[in-house]
Amino acid sequence: MRDHIEELLRAVGYIEAHLDGPFHLAGTARAAGMSAFHFSRVFACVTGEPVSEYARKRRLTRAADRLLSSGDAVIDIALDSGFDSQEAFTRAFRRWYGVPPARFRRRALPYMLRDRPPLTRKELEALTREGLSLEPRLETRGGSAFAGLSCINSAGQNRIPRLWSAFLPRMAEIEGAADRSTYGVYVYDFSADREAMGEDFPFHYFAAMELKPAAPTGAALSLPFGMEVLRLEAADYAVFEHRGLLRDLGLTYRYIYKTWFPRQGAELAPSPFFERRGPDYPGDMPGALTEIWIPIRA
Repeated sequence: MRDHIEELLRAVGYIEAHLDGPFHLAGTARAAGMSAFHFSRVFACVTGEPVSEYARKRRLTRAADRLLSSGDAVIDIALDSGFDSQEAFTRAFRRWYGVPPARFRRRALPYMLRDRPPLTRKELEALTREGLSLEPRLETRGGSAFAGLSCINSAGQNRIPRLWSAFLPRMAEIEGAADRSTYGVYVYDFSADREAMGEDFPFHYFAAMELKPAAPTGAALSLPFGMEVLRLEAADYAVFEHRGLLRDLGLTYRYIYKTWFPRQGAELAPSPFFERRGPDYPGDMPGALTEIWIPIRA
């Protein structure tokens, strides 16, 4: 499918230029230089969703952005987004975001994972490369404990690389580690008030190793200086494989949240998610495996 990336990018550009009206398959296919039938199959095969659904999500995402960034009336946003009425817009918006536009405007943060940014060249290349496991394996994981270092992180202050630089040389200090696997655990508070949190959306991040089930925790565990224990409850996970450089992890996460979740109708569980790198992880190089464990509701 790599040969179709240029055609798909032209189609994406056409869709972006016509978000203020109803979706037209014929015009989009013409922009891609394909027949409507062939284009529909190529788009769905590469992205995992029909092009009409992608266009609808882009219209709704742009409308959601405008709800947050302006004081424009909902009826004006609805008509400017190509809907015939506020009622039709509200129905479509509720189906996608789970709440009506007015409620989204008041408290958007828990629902913004459903935003659909426009497809990019990098995303299309990621979707067609062999290193991306499009279909995860589903696993139930029992409760577990981790020992390591942590930091408060945000989009504006990325302390994660520095944290790993401090943690990796000290792994041997941890008593009772299950193996040499390393875990990067993200702990978010999606229930927090968006205005109180600000735009950076801070989160707690752990660079850690998993402890053996029989290993002591709490006061009985002799923790190295500055380290702490994190406990995760049992949960169901969708486990994705990222094979490649760590700098490209964002492309895999974007596929997970913007394509796989909406396509499957899956629901994100309000629990920490984590990245696991096995004992044989060779370092940050092409082809290196990182597992991404995303908690889902059963």
